[in-house]
Amino acid sequence: MMKKHGGMTTLRRAAPAFAACALALFAWSACARAQGVPGIRSILPDSESHYRVADTWASTDPAGLSLALAGFGHIDAARYADAESCLRPALEMGRDAQNPLVQAVAWFGLGRIHAARANYPAAFSSFATAESLLKTGTPEQRAYLARLYTAWAGALLDTDAPLAAVSFLDAASQLAAAMGEDRESAALDIQLQRVRVQDYFGRASDALGLLEDNLKRAVALEGPLAVRAARACMLISSIHARTGRPDDAWDYGYEALHIFESVLGKEHPETARAYAALGDLARTSGDFAYAAQLLQRAMDTQEELLGRQHPDHAATSAALAMLYLATDRYEHAVSALSHALEVDERALGARSLAAARDRHYLGITYRERMRLSLAADELTRALSLKQSLLGNAHPAVADLMADLAATLQLKGDADAALVLQKQALALDAAHASDIETDSANFNNVASLLFARGDAQAAVEHFEQALRVEREATDAAPLRMAAIYNNLASAHRAAGHTEAAASAFEEALKLIRWSLGLDNYMTADAFFNLAECRRELGDADEAEKNYKYFLRVTYPTDPRARAVRTWLEETGRLRETEPAPPALPRFFGPQSTAHNEPDYIHGEQ
Repeated sequence: MMKKHGGMTTLRRAAPAFAACALALFAWSACARAQGVPGIRSILPDSESHYRVADTWASTDPAGLSLALAGFGHIDAARYADAESCLRPALEMGRDAQNPLVQAVAWFGLGRIHAARANYPAAFSSFATAESLLKTGTPEQRAYLARLYTAWAGALLDTDAPLAAVSFLDAASQLAAAMGEDRESAALDIQLQRVRVQDYFGRASDALGLLEDNLKRAVALEGPLAVRAARACMLISSIHARTGRPDDAWDYGYEALHIFESVLGKEHPETARAYAALGDLARTSGDFAYAAQLLQRAMDTQEELLGRQHPDHAATSAALAMLYLATDRYEHAVSALSHALEVDERALGARSLAAARDRHYLGITYRERMRLSLAADELTRALSLKQSLLGNAHPAVADLMADLAATLQLKGDADAALVLQKQALALDAAHASDIETDSANFNNVASLLFARGDAQAAVEHFEQALRVEREATDAAPLRMAAIYNNLASAHRAAGHTEAAASAFEEALKLIRWSLGLDNYMTADAFFNLAECRRELGDADEAEKNYKYFLRVTYPTDPRARAVRTWLEETGRLRETEPAPPALPRFFGPQSTAHNEPDYIHGEQ
């Protein structure tokens, strides 16, 4: 949802707010946490590779090896206790037979379990033990290290060590060349982790290019219902969501979810992450009821499989906190974020990106209740963490600078806010296309001018932002709606009430065309237009839009009481709220949040 102070929403905030959460890596940062070796043939399409590898190992204890490989199948199915019951006996059998290769496979599997449970020190220790054992084998057996190094790199990315991950991926690439017919599947896993590295450093376009290739190759190798293809789709969805392309985000996200549910089942950590990612996308699209359904489903699955003290549960809790904030449940939001921060600091460290995300959201939450000192403190700490982990030129750093600037502006420190906003805009220029950068620049500068009381200058900059956005090849209706809404607020402050009403009407059309009726942003647009018409003395139009607002807003909206009071005092509460008239389809595709696959629609 688009929360405002003084009617303004910066485009930097509007794009994530209309498309996806600005720190989206919390929705899919652990996409491949449990990657590594696929398991028994009934679990994942690549499972045959384990048996081919097993056939090449002249083991004096084949039963131990078979038991260890069975453990991998349980890992892929998220049956971690069952996996341990296979791997630990296999490890003992390998020790008794003095078979280093059986021991290596068992240690590798135990490392994957530790990583899936977010016990990273134990995971790294297990991986290191497996590595030392595998290095004693034949060249073909040592090639199996490529699988180990790929899983190790994924765990390093989870713990904010991307440079170390790159070193392991480079080594894995060299070893994969000796894997024979399994070379392509190993290469796909390595490539997917390289995508995560690119995404970590904010190189979205490079990441998308790699993902498109990865997806095409995965489908060619394993068919359309490949888990590797689903992982690629989920990462593509995440990037599209963060870069203001919600329609593409929904399409790829639903495709990923369909594969995960079909192959892994609904009770699986990767399926739960897909629920959480789509739930957060629904939230930022204004569909709060659907968001709550998906996020709760994700949390229930994660709590059952992983427990409440897992980073996946914390990430979903943070997303749910933003949903609480959007629906004015402030105390619930603070509680959920406090839980997320506690879990992330314990599992990943106080200087992790997950902790920075939690502090960022805490800062936003405090600001919404005008607890500005607390908000500035949390946002400053989050900014320091992100700068230390990502550097000063990362897009996520620019997002935080913009949020801190808005907070400082509210505190009355306009000079510091302007400095931060200029730094954020300079970072935008280094990462966005020229059209996107210009649109954001004009919008955000206009927002600062409006905040400083120069409404007329703000109007001019908002109008320029609209002209630039209309010329963009990837013009987004919701992004344009945000600019129209800001323009209307500036016109209203400048005394141009009729112009404000026209701009509010354009914003309402764009929001309805994109999101339909059943979301908070449409309700907000009806309310804004009704307020403007009321100021113009057009009581009939005000009544109509107020009643549309009452029809579509959520039950606890604090504005509803004042609206009903006005309608009652003016004798206009005699009829029930009408249904808003239908609109023709917009020139662009509608959000698939309201056109979802039948297998999901049937469960609601």
